[in-house]
Amino acid sequence: MSLSTLLPEALLSFFNEPRNVVVVALCCAVTAMIHQRLKRGKGLPLPPGPPGNLLLGNSLPKAFAYRVFEEWTKEWGPVFTLRQGFTRIVVIGRLQAAIDIMEKEGAALVDRPVSISAGETLSGGMRVLLTPAGERFKKQRRALHAHLQPKVIGTYSPVLMKHARQHMLDLVEDPEDHQTHAKRYIPGYLKELQDGHAEELALFKGQLTEVKKAMDRGEEVPQSFGKYLVERQAELELSDDETAYLAGSMFGAGSDTTASAISISIMAAASYPEAQRRVQAELDQVVGKERGEAPVNPATIGF
Repeated sequence: MSLSTLLPEALLSFFNEPRNVVVVALCCAVTAMIHQRLKRGKGLPLPPGPPGNLLLGNSLPKAFAYRVFEEWTKEWGPVFTLRQGFTRIVVIGRLQAAIDIMEKEGAALVDRPVSISAGETLSGGMRVLLTPAGERFKKQRRALHAHLQPKVIGTYSPVLMKHARQHMLDLVEDPEDHQTHAKRYIPGYLKELQDGHAEELALFKGQLTEVKKAMDRGEEVPQSFGKYLVERQAELELSDDETAYLAGSMFGAGSDTTASAISISIMAAASYPEAQRRVQAELDQVVGKERGEAPVNPATIGF
C-alpha cells in the first residue's frame, strides 16, 4: 500500500479521537497567542489593565457593563487595556483623557475598524460612525464640523422653547410618564427608525425629501441639520444617499441620548430635592426667572 493511501487513513484515525482534536486546538491557540505577543512586542507598550483569562481574555457582564468599566477606571486609571480573545481594546474612561487624546492624536484616530455587517452591508459604507478614512469621511466631517458648534444652538431657540414649555405642562399633568414626555424633544418617527434598520436608507431619504418639498413650496421650515444639508448639498459635494445618511445618523446619535439625559435629570431632581433647590437657585442667578422669548445664549447652554 502506497504512502498516499496510508496518509489520509492515518489522519482520519487520528482526528476520530476527541482527545487529539483538543490537543490540536490547544496547540493552535497557543501558537496564535505567541504570534500576537511577538507582534505586540514590536510596538509601543499598551496601558496596563485588569488581568483576564489566559485564552478568552477579560469577561464583561451582559448587563450594566458600564459599572464594571467604572470600577476598572478607578483601579487602573483613565486609560487601560482589555483583551477579548486575541483582540486588544483600549478603554478611555474619563472625559478629559478622551479630549486630550483627540486633541493631541487626532490624525491617528480618523480611521475605523472594518465592519462588514453594520458598516458595509447595512449602510453601504455611509454611516459616519463606521466610515473608514477617505474622501467620503472628509466630506462628512466637513459638513458636521460646520454645523455642530455651540453658536449654532441659538438658531434652534424657537423650537427648543416651544418643546420646553410643552414638556413642563406634560410633566405637571402626568409626571409618571416623564420618559415619554422627554421624547418630545426628538421627532415623532423614532419608533419607525428603531424598527426599520433594514430599510433605513429609504427612511432617511424619505424624511429628507419631506424637508426638501416643504422648502420648495416656500414653507417656513424650522432650523435643523437636515435643512442645513439640503441647502448646502452641492457645496458639501454629498450625494443624495450620503446626505440622507448623514442626517439620519445624527438623528440616531442624538435621539435616545437626549431623552435619556432629560429623564435622568428629572429623576435626580425628584430623588434629591435639596440638590435640586441649589441647582434651581443657580439657574435663577445665571439664566434668570423671566426669560420670555430671549434668544439662547451659548454661554449659558450648560444650564
